[in-house]
Amino acid sequence: MTTRWALALAALAILAGGYWLVRGQANANDQQIAAYAGQCPRWVKLAEELLTFEGAVPERCEHVSGGSLMSTGHLYKAAPNIEVLVTASADPALLGPSSVVIRDTKSQASVTYNAEALALVK
Repeated sequence: MTTRWALALAALAILAGGYWLVRGQANANDQQIAAYAGQCPRWVKLAEELLTFEGAVPERCEHVSGGSLMSTGHLYKAAPNIEVLVTASADPALLGPSSVVIRDTKSQASVTYNAEALALVK
């Protein structure tokens, strides 16, 4: 009977530790989503001459989807016809994303910036 209790307690400890780790990652993910939403308009303005915009670029882009524990991509809406797909860097030492794809949903035209190009945008 005591081995069952020991196994049950060990399982509970593992579950609690897993929850703690996931919660910490979710909090960091929320911060990353907010940071990208604030940087998104600057990235979109880089593509202003290359894509056709309907309306004005907002001060912050709206987070649409992504950012789950299994996904490193975040989709933002910058204008009625402009989507921004931000791929988070797998390297935590990099402060910015690994790439940003700005896409006109009507014409299907897109512009892609890699981490090196985005590092130049301040």
